[in-house]
Amino acid sequence: MSVTALRDFTDAVAPTAQFGIFTEGRRNDGLMRLAGQMRRKGATQEEIEAELLDANAMRCKPSLEDAEVRKVAASAAAIPKHTYPFPLAHLGH
Repeated sequence: MSVTALRDFTDAVAPTAQFGIFTEGRRNDGLMRLAGQMRRKGATQEEIEAELLDANAMRCKPSLEDAEVRKVAASAAAIPKHTYPFPLAHLGH
């Protein structure tokens, strides 16, 4: 199978985001999910921002403007550390 045929097959079988690439329409969500994971583990805004800027350059196709990435980082940093996006009490915990 040629590289082009393999790529076409892979694109048809699984969404691009599954392979770590955030395409247009999925970039902000993908970066926010990454930022949320970092924040829940205690990352600071500066740490989140640095990681998101790298992820934007490497994983977003096309990449977002740096200012947009910084807004995502700031939004994630506003979430209290070590929290979940919903109260666990609703799950019986």
